[in-house]
Amino acid sequence: MELRNNLNVFSNGFLNNTPYDNIVDLLSNEAIQQAVKENFSFKKLKAGTIEPYHVSDDRNKKYIGWTAERITDKIDEKIVELKNIKKMNNGSLKEVKNNIGLMMSNLYFRMKLLADFIMSEA
Repeated sequence: MELRNNLNVFSNGFLNNTPYDNIVDLLSNEAIQQAVKENFSFKKLKAGTIEPYHVSDDRNKKYIGWTAERITDKIDEKIVELKNIKKMNNGSLKEVKNNIGLMMSNLYFRMKLLADFIMSEA
């Protein structure tokens, strides 16, 4: 549910040219954090590893061979990083030195890859 909701936030945010500050505010990783506290094995999301046929965007080729657990951890890390960057800059991403556009785009495509991987038949 959280992954789907985050993908919808991105999709609607990009469609409506929503400021990154608003998108980051709406991104959630609470379910991931709670699952970690409860020692949930993210390998249960999908067995196996990401294969070349799961990857539709060249930027995600580096994730070939990754498990659902590993990419979920990376997604969680990036959501936390974006929220922290915003907090460190008076609640805004507007004038930060980080390439927020690239970070947001990469996060979206990681989430999409995870969703595609989980939903794949093989």
